Amino acid sequence: MDLSSLGAAVLLLYEHLLTLDHELKYIWPKPNTAMTKWLYLFIRYFSIITLLCVPPAYMRVHTLTPAGRSMQIMIRVDTIPPDAGTQRLRHCRGHLVWPLVATQCILSAIELVLVWRVQALYPGRPLYLILGVVVVAEVITLVVDAALLVPGIHYNPICEVHVSIWPIAAYGIIALTAQSAVLAMCVAKRAQLGWTAAPLVSLVMRDGMLAYIAIFGEPPLSPPPLPWLLAALAAVGCRIIMNLQRVKLPGAGPEGTEEATAWHELGSLTTLNTATAATVASASAPPCTHERRASFFPNHGYV
Repeated sequence: MDLSSLGAAVLLLYEHLLTLDHELKYIWPKPNTAMTKWLYLFIRYFSIITLLCVPPAYMRVHTLTPAGRSMQIMIRVDTIPPDAGTQRLRHCRGHLVWPLVATQCILSAIELVLVWRVQALYPGRPLYLILGVVVVAEVITLVVDAALLVPGIHYNPICEVHVSIWPIAAYGIIALTAQSAVLAMCVAKRAQLGWTAAPLVSLVMRDGMLAYIAIFGEPPLSPPPLPWLLAALAAVGCRIIMNLQRVKLPGAGPEGTEEATAWHELGSLTTLNTATAATVASASAPPCTHERRASFFPNHGYV
């Protein structure tokens, strides 16, 4: 395992240990029919297994150069040692494809969580169908890009490849459209209910912004190594699921007597009309109380 992948795995395991008590309290007791339980466990443990047990290949975009009439990206698989001999060329394709597959699986799980949260903000509207179609289109675009590009890729002796930027750009535009729509709807609902009321909606909006930054915040021409991106996505995905589970709702009993879930209140808040939503939300939903926790971003006010 190279140092970069080891560092990403250690950081993710450390973050997992910080939240393990909350996972045992809020996630594992959920019924097997709860979608959030399986999404959380998949994001958490698939990412850890990927970083620890799968060959830790990652890619870096080094240059963006014109090639005839098309733009191309040069990608290097850095985990192939330069003295590995010709046998390493047989592994280039797997080292190229697997990090993308693993990262897309984590990303799709996070997108499902975000779509579900937006649907909770807008009950009675089939937004999950519209956003779900966009997410499926994102995955299909990646599959088509891989089917068209991977068989024709030629690797040089150090596993460098050149691929056209346009299929990658098409995938990026679809992903950006889906996540921008999710974030815009969260902000719109927050503005509709008033900026001083409805703390649960504020929590959903802040988590949505954090996920948006985690997905699209890296520079497009110099992204971080994929192990670090995968670790960041996994940490953020688990946090946005856990945050709502730890909100103590009005009427909740002493700590440990009632599992905290915010979906009922979210639904009741968003069915109110615009004129009364902020008033009722402010009166019926006191500020959220969170249990003490170790933050993945200490002293940054992340909730």
